[in-house]
Amino acid sequence: MLEIKINRIKATTYIGVYDWEQENKQDIYVTIHLQLNSSKSIDSDNLNDSIDYEDIQNTIKNHIENNRFLLIEKIAGDSHKLLLKNKLVKSATVIVEKPNALKHSESVSVQYSSNCKSN
Repeated sequence: MLEIKINRIKATTYIGVYDWEQENKQDIYVTIHLQLNSSKSIDSDNLNDSIDYEDIQNTIKNHIENNRFLLIEKIAGDSHKLLLKNKLVKSATVIVEKPNALKHSESVSVQYSSNCKSN
């Protein structure tokens, strides 16, 4: 099985439950772990047998930056649904990190994982 990781996609969006958070965009980071149904690309060296990393990155980034969120959990769920639309994706894990969310912590993150039942 082939696993692909895209680490710390940076997106800027309105995220948070406080009024000031909905008035000022903040950076968040999304890490994606994908397991593919096929490892054909290992032998073929053909992009058509794999996923386009840049397309995945841009899809996630554009969705986040074009919406507003109260919770990072929602970003993780939305991103996960977008990833599982690709027929090559067998399972996906999404980690969403919000820097400086708490006064005495570097960041807060959530992780959401599941398999694609339709594949």
